[in-house]
Amino acid sequence: NEVVRRQGTVREAQFWNEQLVMAAEPIDACRRRLCDHVNRQLLSSPMLQRIGEICLLYRPGWDDGQGLAKALETGWARDCRMGYTVAGTHRADLSVRLDGVSAAKRLSRGQSKAVVVGIMSALASFITEQRGIRPAILIDDLHAEMDDKMCASAVDAILDNARQALFTAIRPTDLPTVADCSDHVFHVEQTAVVAPA
Repeated sequence: NEVVRRQGTVREAQFWNEQLVMAAEPIDACRRRLCDHVNRQLLSSPMLQRIGEICLLYRPGWDDGQGLAKALETGWARDCRMGYTVAGTHRADLSVRLDGVSAAKRLSRGQSKAVVVGIMSALASFITEQRGIRPAILIDDLHAEMDDKMCASAVDAILDNARQALFTAIRPTDLPTVADCSDHVFHVEQTAVVAPA
């Protein structure tokens, strides 16, 4: 970016562009593996099949057909005008798609929460697959804006992928599946932890 800001030559930036490309390749490969794993999990999720076909769309931060090295070379004049490097892993983008189009304004709040749970469960599954450890998952007020059936499915998805799960709820009846299967239920009242009623 220093070379770009002072509007240096492409030749001056060649070394740095090569470094960017070398660093970008493994980052991009990891991101693609993660997205592929998450998408497989989302497509097979019973909880999300009621909503539609949910998937993540990953864009690497440059024209995929062109490649980063070429994008840096052809974008040099533009980068010099703007004062920063436009193409690269720092420009990657991830969006949630529903039946092939943006899900941003098509999901209810409860459906959005179910999608987040699906993605978090898939991420936990990926961590387990890659690192051999199951992560802890913390979920705040899961029942809010979700019907009982969707909430129960979400609890199952979380418990299937977490080594430890911590749920919060306004009332124990909001999460009957969790309350029934756990010996560790507690109630916080006026900053004090008390035994459940």
